[in-house]
This record gives sequence, C-alpha cells and structure tokens, in this order.
Amino acid sequence: LVSGHPVDESDEEHLGLWEADVETGEWQPLALTGEVDFHAMASAGVTPADGVLAAAAAVTGSIFYSPDGGESWQTGAELESTSLAFTADAGVLLAVTADGLQASTDRGQTFAAVEGAPELTLLATPPVGSKAWRIVGVTATGELWRSTDGLT
Repeated sequence: LVSGHPVDESDEEHLGLWEADVETGEWQPLALTGEVDFHAMASAGVTPADGVLAAAAAVTGSIFYSPDGGESWQTGAELESTSLAFTADAGVLLAVTADGLQASTDRGQTFAAVEGAPELTLLATPPVGSKAWRIVGVTATGELWRSTDGLT
C-alpha cells in the first residue's frame, strides 16, 4: 500500500491509496483517489489489504481509519502525525506528533498523550501477521525503544 503526491507537480490530483498486485507488481488505485495524500500509514490484520488501516492526511492532518482494508473510511481527529502504528490486536493506534506520542482507543477519533513515552520520531512494527510482535520507536538521537503494547 502506498500514497503520496503525484509525479507531475502540475497535476493537482491527490493519489489517495494505491495497492500493488503481488503477482504482477502493478499498482492500482484502491481508495480516495483525487481526495487525499497520506504521509503516515499503519496496518494491522492478517494482510494489509484485508486488515485495519489508519493514515494521516498530508494537507489536513486528519486521521483516516478503515476497518476493511481500505474499502470504507472514517475521518477521525485532526492530528499532525509523522508516524503511525497499531498494537498487535489493532486495539490502540499510536501516533508520533510534535507534542509527543499519542494513543487512540477509538479508531482515531480522539487521542491522548502516552505518559512517560520518550520523544520519538518514527514508529515501526514487524510485518502484519508476525509472531514476535513489537513496536519499535526511534528518537532523534538514534535511540531505539521497544514495547509490546505501545503504552509501556
């Protein structure tokens, strides 16, 4: 799954969300073409295409949430996030913001600060479906932090 800006800067159409065909490697529009560009995305579930997705809109800062692999979308909180990650069960959505790490337990509708969290610049998780699941956070100085639940 990818998103971003069009290659031709004169083209003002937002790319929305695109997916690759695993067999052919060809890219196809999946959702929200012409409506939004995402700069941070996260997925959880059996595969990214049929799991839970969250994404931060580049222009508005709105969090978008899809419970069905991108077929339908809900708009959530306005939160300028540079990185997103789900907990293993997709019950918590974590967001790196200028105000620190934030967590949502209601599909991105609201967020609250994660008390005691280090100042992170990036979040990463193993591929969807991995058995050894962790959230890894990176600070601006290169320190690595890890968590099994994203909150401790």
